[in-house]
Amino acid sequence: MVPYEIADQPFTYAVVEYQGVQSTPLLYNVVAAIPGIYTQNFQGFGPGAILNQDGFTGNGPGAPAAKGSVVAVYMTGEGQTSPAGATGAIAPVNVPVPWKQPQLGATATVGNLPALVQYYGSAPGLVSGVMQVNVQIPANVPSGPEPIVITLTDPATGLSSSTQARVTVSVQ
Repeated sequence: MVPYEIADQPFTYAVVEYQGVQSTPLLYNVVAAIPGIYTQNFQGFGPGAILNQDGFTGNGPGAPAAKGSVVAVYMTGEGQTSPAGATGAIAPVNVPVPWKQPQLGATATVGNLPALVQYYGSAPGLVSGVMQVNVQIPANVPSGPEPIVITLTDPATGLSSSTQARVTVSVQ
């Protein structure tokens, strides 16, 4: 995860250290957000890290979400939040809603159809930087594994960035 403290910088350097030996600094441009959905296979594609509406059952072919139900999608790359994120902090579980919310707007599609975003922001009980997005499965989406995409848009500039295209949610 990228520290929140670099949000207003045009670029940053990263150094990797292994067994006391440091790499050459690598230069990276800093952008508002680069969202990505966590996946069950840790490869960035396939079934997403998604909980069904009961909040306990992991979504997948053996436990698809009902049409019209709300799933919780877990992702990274939210950008700066309001109030400002604290690097390394754990999002509290028992606070009044809303928790920290990205400064960017969020939209979603499931099966290439618009899907209602009911909540996006801190994932209670997880480290800051993990974002939870609650998405309602469209009533007219086909059954089976369907692509899910979350897009974050800067309301001031209109610039947007979307999650990777090969992540799926299983639909009943």
